Amino acid sequence: MPSPDLSAFRNALKREIWARAANPACAGLRIANGGLEEPVRRLSIDGTETVASNYGFLNRPLANAFSVVALCENRLIGHASFEINFCAEDAVIHMAGIFVDADHRGTGVARAMIAETAEIIEAAVLASLDADPDAAILSWLDTVPSGDFTNEAQRFAGLLEERLNAFVEAQEEAVAPTPDARP
Repeated sequence: MPSPDLSAFRNALKREIWARAANPACAGLRIANGGLEEPVRRLSIDGTETVASNYGFLNRPLANAFSVVALCENRLIGHASFEINFCAEDAVIHMAGIFVDADHRGTGVARAMIAETAEIIEAAVLASLDADPDAAILSWLDTVPSGDFTNEAQRFAGLLEERLNAFVEAQEEAVAPTPDARP
């Protein structure tokens, strides 16, 4: 199988990241786009953390990396940071960091940030398939945590991977050739 051309996905991802940074879809979740360095440092801890609250945080989106932030009553309560690395034959989604304020853990904040990230990646995949329907881009998607993560953070990386795997399977089924209906 030839190597997939990831340029359509790379361009679609960049457009999706910047569009969502400029126009957040949800008041509670958005892509960080400046002015949040200090609030991220002030997130509360409970002593179980293995990294600082600003670990992996990107204050502004890049072409292939971004941080999703969670807000409650205009107060930052968490962030999840991701980087998509493009290699010769694949794109690997690295969860660079995830942190939820100690007072808001167990309330679904991390799951919501993972879901928002999945939507960003899914939208970019669909846009790239629209640009090049013949591109074999669904076989290269991989999600891995990077850095010093607790078991809980590893679990959230797994949730993102599960969601994206289900998305890829649905897309592959949608484009799979139908067998001949010969008697």
